Amino acid sequence: MRNLFVCLICFLPALSFAAVDVSDCEVIGYQQGKLVASDCVTVESCQQQFADFPQDLKVCLRRVKKTPEECAEYVQTQNARTEKYNLIYKCPATVARLEQRAKPKDHTNEDLVYKNGKPIDFDKLANDNKNVYLFHEKAGFTGFLHGGTYSVIGTPEKPYGWNMVAFEE
Repeated sequence: MRNLFVCLICFLPALSFAAVDVSDCEVIGYQQGKLVASDCVTVESCQQQFADFPQDLKVCLRRVKKTPEECAEYVQTQNARTEKYNLIYKCPATVARLEQRAKPKDHTNEDLVYKNGKPIDFDKLANDNKNVYLFHEKAGFTGFLHGGTYSVIGTPEKPYGWNMVAFEE
């Protein structure tokens, strides 16, 4: 019981942040699901990878949860979930949103596409003075950890697309 109480005290503050208002925004894209069948741990993949290492094979086999057919279904489901819930919003520029966009960028996501499937042009989005673009990540491990946070897309600070910062209210 005490452990549950400690967990609640640690995690409840993270859930109490005010929601970002996107009521005046439109969805223009999403994050592509990039899981593939080889990302699943199967008996076959364990045997191939750890055939010469019996101890590691035992550890790998403990993680197996899916047949190849179940794995294919899992991959398809997870990719669809990612594309449904990890969205890009185009929002009118307000003073508050522009202030958020000006903050130093600290993370990236290179799997973002427009609704038609074409890759996002981050430079175009970052240089649009009439709009601010938000990325909302609800699905996947990061969405779980961060409670579905929003990030502001901005000009890259470093090579390789460091172009987002968490939206703070």
